[in-house]
Amino acid sequence: MNALELFHQDGRSAGVHYCAECRHVSKTKEIADACCLPLSCTRCGVDVPRKNFRTVCHPCEEIKQAEREATRFAAAEKVTDWDGWIYCDSPQGNNDGYYRDVGDLEDYIACETPDAETLATMDEEERAGLLVLPPYVWTCDPEQFASVSFHALMERINDNSYDEFDIDTLRGMDELEAACKAFNTLNAGTCSWGPNYKRALLLG
Repeated sequence: MNALELFHQDGRSAGVHYCAECRHVSKTKEIADACCLPLSCTRCGVDVPRKNFRTVCHPCEEIKQAEREATRFAAAEKVTDWDGWIYCDSPQGNNDGYYRDVGDLEDYIACETPDAETLATMDEEERAGLLVLPPYVWTCDPEQFASVSFHALMERINDNSYDEFDIDTLRGMDELEAACKAFNTLNAGTCSWGPNYKRALLLG
């Protein structure tokens, strides 16, 4: 690439260069020259556009993710009975892969499946792209997000205070701790759901 040097208004060099393609400023001409040049995939060696901020090409990234998923599944506990939220990478559905239960997933797949008349007109490639029930999904655990940590509040106050400050001199500490506990108790049911990659639900 052709790195361009930057100058002050009076003509003095600013001591920095920028990439002629993306205008990214760099400390040296060498770095600016290499700014938009492709990198080599660390797995297969093909060129990877530097602007993608990746060191692995897309096909190798998919292989890498599949290997990680296989390793995770092999180590996970397998269950066949689960009544609750689940997560799967595909199909993603309307909730980014989260479903209230297996029935919800099955309903989504059924809604996305063409009727028999349409199916009869589809070729093999089109049929291969239809949604199917995956062999397994990940169970989900609740993650309470509406909670307040009294100890975290104290740490934040202490971190923002001056060196000689004694946090025990604050008034209302007992009341604040009780209020945090009461708030957490009242909002215990306010939670989101996150996949538990240590427990897989087998679907068939």
